[in-house]
Amino acid sequence: MRKSLGLITVIAAGAALSGCVGGGGGLVNLNCGVAPDGMLSNCLVVSESPPNEGYGLAAARSAEGTRLSAATMREPPASGRINFVVRGVQKPAAS
Repeated sequence: MRKSLGLITVIAAGAALSGCVGGGGGLVNLNCGVAPDGMLSNCLVVSESPPNEGYGLAAARSAEGTRLSAATMREPPASGRINFVVRGVQKPAAS
């Protein structure tokens, strides 16, 4: 599934990003490492709203192991890391 995250398009494989429509769910600001091939890793939650409900962890887990689009990687980040916002993250299922 493709999700547009601002100027960055990420291929989202995880359940936390699937089926997110409208303003429901959480809002998460992530900072992720970017490999030369565009693969995201080592994602850190910068902020999440509402706090302490698992949205940040769900978004970070979904982002890791996904790849930035070829168009985005034409100008890879100089720092090797990117910040982006994920809107409408679904709350993870209780275990």
